[in-house]
Amino acid sequence: MVKFGRYLVEAAEQLGIPEEEFLDYKLLKKRGIRQMIEMKQAEGSTRTEQSYAFQELLEEQVLKLQSFIGAKVTQLQANVAALKDRYKSDSASSAPGAGRSEEYLEAADRLSEEYVRLSSYLAVNRLATRKITKKHDKHALLAFHELFPGFAAKLSALLPTSFFDTHVLALSDFYAEIRGENVIRSVDLGTTFDRQSIKYWVHPQDAMTVIMIIIRHLPVYTFKPEDAGASYHRKCI
Repeated sequence: MVKFGRYLVEAAEQLGIPEEEFLDYKLLKKRGIRQMIEMKQAEGSTRTEQSYAFQELLEEQVLKLQSFIGAKVTQLQANVAALKDRYKSDSASSAPGAGRSEEYLEAADRLSEEYVRLSSYLAVNRLATRKITKKHDKHALLAFHELFPGFAAKLSALLPTSFFDTHVLALSDFYAEIRGENVIRSVDLGTTFDRQSIKYWVHPQDAMTVIMIIIRHLPVYTFKPEDAGASYHRKCI
């Protein structure tokens, strides 16, 4: 069985993201968990201040993750907007044609691959935070969520799976535009229409990959409540 520290190294290599941009699992073990173990062996129990020191280390790591993903997402948003503007400019000047449409599809595919990569990055780091807090709980006097309920709640909601919803919808609309389809895909609740569907089980870690494959061919349908205003946030289903 591969140790989790090694798993993080391998994940960094596979995703092509520098290891230092991931949660520093070794640091948290060395300066947090290991010191708790040594104290427990020497005195029979750990001290609460060790848990506070561990929480400060973990918070620094989480801020690092948020900074990295925030910068990456901002860049991707800019790239998507630039691609859409370029396509509109080409379409206004002359019909893109099959060759140009394929060029834009390939560019959109590269962007979708980046979103898949970032989604995998988040999944790996969410797993890392869960594992390291479990190690803390194994040796500490009180569980992490009991000592730091506010931070633990934030940690459990760290960059949720819905984080990329607006980005997925933007790419879905762009793919639809290239296909020559109407990009307004919302359906008001209460609307009557015939639908046939097949449901598939997809592992959460593969969800973004599956979504990106689908939106290349089919748009994302979203359902808007009847009382929703203009600022209603469209969510991927």
